[in-house]
Amino acid sequence: MRSGYKVGLLVSVLCTAVVLAFLSAQRDEDIVRAPIETRQPNPNIMAVAHRGAAKWAPENTLAAVKKAIELGYPYIELDVRYTRDRIPVIMHDRTVDRTTNGSGLLRKLTLDEVWQLDAGSWFGAEFANERVPTLEEVLAMARGRICILWDAKEAPDEATVELFKRYGFDRDCLLVTFGGLGQVGTQQTKVDTLLRYWPTAPLIGEARIIEDLDEQLASYPMIRAVNVKRRDVNGELVSAAHERGLLVVSTTLMFFDHPKFYGKLVDAGLDIIMLHHFDVLNDYLATGNTDVPLQDSAPNTGFFKGLSAEELAQRRALREERFRSLP
Repeated sequence: MRSGYKVGLLVSVLCTAVVLAFLSAQRDEDIVRAPIETRQPNPNIMAVAHRGAAKWAPENTLAAVKKAIELGYPYIELDVRYTRDRIPVIMHDRTVDRTTNGSGLLRKLTLDEVWQLDAGSWFGAEFANERVPTLEEVLAMARGRICILWDAKEAPDEATVELFKRYGFDRDCLLVTFGGLGQVGTQQTKVDTLLRYWPTAPLIGEARIIEDLDEQLASYPMIRAVNVKRRDVNGELVSAAHERGLLVVSTTLMFFDHPKFYGKLVDAGLDIIMLHHFDVLNDYLATGNTDVPLQDSAPNTGFFKGLSAEELAQRRALREERFRSLP
C-alpha cells in the first residue's frame, strides 16, 4: 500500500513538473520583450477611463463605454464580476445597490434578473433604463476602437479568457490587474487561476523601486506593465522599467485628479494614467495650465461611502486646504 502511494506521488510530482515546464516554455516562446523608448516629459501619455467615461455617463455601462470611445480615450477600465449563472458582467461593487435601483449581492442574481435593473437613472433621466452590460457586449463595442484594462474582481474562468481572445484583446491591447501581484490570499488565488488558463496573460505588476522590477519579472515573466503609486513615480524608475520592456501605469483619482499632479507623472515619462477628468488632462497637455479649480470625482464613485454629510464636508474642507498649499 505504502509502495503504491509513493509511486502515485512520484507520478503526480512528475506530471506537475512537466506542466510547469510547458508553461515556462510557452511564456518564453510567446512573449517578446523589447525596450520601450522613454520620453521625459511624455506628451503622449495614455489615459484610462476609470469605470468608463464616468464623468459623463453612468459608470460601467455601455453609455460610459461609448462616451469614452467618442472622447478618444486610449484605454477603458472594466470591473468584471459574475452573476449566479456565471455570466461575466461589468460592475465594480459586490452588490447592485449603489449603481442600480436594485439591492443585494450580484452573485445571487441571474443575468435575467440583473437585466431588469435600471443602472442609469441615478446619473440622469436621459440614462433611464440603461442596464448592466455583459462583458461580451462591451468587448463587441470596444473591439478595434479602444483598449482595455481588465480589473478582475473575482477569479476568472476559462470562458472569460476565451471571450477576450475571441474579440482580439491580446497583449497589444489589454492589461489585467487584481489590485497588485505577488499578494497572498484572494488576490493570489485570482492570479493563479488566470495563469492556469492564460499563461501569457498581460498582467500588471507592482513596483516601488527599481529592484522590484526584476523581482516581479522573476516571479511573473509574462507581465506587460507595472503599477507605480503616484508618490513613487520618478524618471529613473520609469526608465528602468522601459529598459526591461515594461509599461508604467499610475492613477490620479479623487483629490489628485488635477494638473498639479499630472505634471510630475508626465515629466517622469509615465505611459498610462487612470483618471476621470480626461478633458482637464488634455487641456494641461496642450497648454501646461495648472490654474484650474479643484473638481470632484465622477458622481457616485463610492470613494466616500459611509460618511455622514458632516464628515463629507470636513473631508472636502481638508482637501481644499491641502490643495491651496500646493505650489
